[in-house]
Amino acid sequence: MNSERRRIFAFSGVLKPRPGGPPPGALLDFALTLAASGPARRVCLIPTAVGDRQDAIDHFADLFAGRDDVEFSSLQLFTQPNVPDVRAQPVVPRLITHGQD
Repeated sequence: MNSERRRIFAFSGVLKPRPGGPPPGALLDFALTLAASGPARRVCLIPTAVGDRQDAIDHFADLFAGRDDVEFSSLQLFTQPNVPDVRAQPVVPRLITHGQD
């Protein structure tokens, strides 16, 4: 039995941070500190709150571009899933974000 503790950190509302609030990537950086160490922390964006808008997906992809410590993916559900079998999408134990304006 693997003794590594798996965590899911789900949150929303980071596309448009409040003026004067923390910088845009602060919550994501904090969430990544909670993930188990390893070759790459896995992040899966599920942008249903914004209807799977491409600009939201691109925003998060850009945040993680060039980071060797993060494996980024997205799961799009509108109008059809972007993967052949949603059940096979390795969402767990990924850090899941839920994009929202």
